[in-house]
Amino acid sequence: MLGQHQAMNCLESFSLGPQLDQCCGGVATLYYESYPTTQVTWLKTVLQRWQQGLMTTLSAYPHRWPHNGRGRTVLTVTPSQAAIELIEQTPGEFYLVECLGPPQFKLVLFGAGHVAQALVQILRLLACHIIWVDSRAALFPELASEQEASIDCRVTPPAAFAATQVPAHSFCLIMTHEHSLDLEICAHLLARSDLAYVGLIGSATKAARFRRRLSEQGLSAEQVANLVCPIGVSGIQAKQPAAIAIGVAAQLLQLHAAGRAALGEHAYAS
Repeated sequence: MLGQHQAMNCLESFSLGPQLDQCCGGVATLYYESYPTTQVTWLKTVLQRWQQGLMTTLSAYPHRWPHNGRGRTVLTVTPSQAAIELIEQTPGEFYLVECLGPPQFKLVLFGAGHVAQALVQILRLLACHIIWVDSRAALFPELASEQEASIDCRVTPPAAFAATQVPAHSFCLIMTHEHSLDLEICAHLLARSDLAYVGLIGSATKAARFRRRLSEQGLSAEQVANLVCPIGVSGIQAKQPAAIAIGVAAQLLQLHAAGRAALGEHAYAS
């Protein structure tokens, strides 16, 4: 395959027996792909959409078992929930489907208090990457090994992080232990135009006070209007941290789904 100057792929099955120095038995199936550099134009699209937080589905020609040696093409594919999946749509014909993209959304969470703790417990069950920022290391819980890839705890001054280190297209939530710190973080984030969401925990009275102070600091009316406060879906009156966290998580999911629908999920192939 590597010696060919065209896109090639194939499926090959191996019996896990003595000829492979295996004693476990069974069968392993490997999928091979080879692409000349001139035939991977789809990679640019994948990278662009990744940066926008969107998923891209890549698919291959149907394979007549064990292989037919053809490259990728445009197909109408049944959406896959798995990152990579071999689908048999008709007897003996197989599609390799790959879903490439970042986690569903990036959340930068400022503060590690009770509501933040409850919110992380909810979002960790979803495909969400959380950057969790607080200067108080003792507040961060010990993470299980499987959580470390999706929850990135940063022991650093939150305002300094907000000023220089928040990734583009992030959802941002501000719920620190000091109103003055909340205000400073808000000012840094609202000055940008490339964030998906800036939310501040608090009441309508706090929101009005913050908007007035942010305007006094020189932010435009349009920038100040981007502040979401109070946060969470409407209709939840309970004040327990878990209840607030459920409402906020629901709002984030709604907004992220709306953004993805507006930009459009994409199925692409070379």
